[in-house]
Amino acid sequence: MNLDLALRVSEPNAITELSMLIEKFHFENWESLNYLSLKFVKSKQF
Repeated sequence: MNLDLALRVSEPNAITELSMLIEKFHFENWESLNYLSLKFVKSKQF
């Protein structure tokens, strides 16, 4: 899993009905990794 993807790559365009399958996969992957990264950072409570 590449948890820092959400930090290195800006948010992709929102999914629309005309989005291609690869765009949908990329957005969903980015979104889930972004969520996991935020959960990890919040759990550390610096």
